[in-house]
Amino acid sequence: YGGYMTSMALTKSAERYNLQLAATSVGGGINDLISHTGTADISAILQNTFGGFFWQSDSKGKALMDLYQDRSAIFSIDKATAPTLILHGAQDPRVPISQAFQLHFALKAKGVPTRMLVYPGSGHIPGKAEQLFNIWNEVLRWLAEYV
Repeated sequence: YGGYMTSMALTKSAERYNLQLAATSVGGGINDLISHTGTADISAILQNTFGGFFWQSDSKGKALMDLYQDRSAIFSIDKATAPTLILHGAQDPRVPISQAFQLHFALKAKGVPTRMLVYPGSGHIPGKAEQLFNIWNEVLRWLAEYV
């Protein structure tokens, strides 16, 4: 849940916790739970976590759409200010690469410094030593530039 939590911190930390992030690095992060539904190998986890899918209601009859949107960073992107490095495996079955493209596009449109790196042949967690080495170096470079 590291990438998901980083995306949430990017968009929610100032409002909820009065924290201003200097920079972030999001790896394989879910940014939109609605578009993630049905496009990943773990979609059923959303039903278990939220008591149903976004088009359904919970056990008390409350529509789940608001909950899904509140728990999706992309719907609070207007609050994002921290420069964000996005890292994603091209063949990630857990978090489709479209999630990274959505975040990258939104941050660029908002004028927030961002960079997106895609790792060919990589799934959710890169397994090749050279990719892992590159990730560490890129994150350290990003943090050195913005923190």
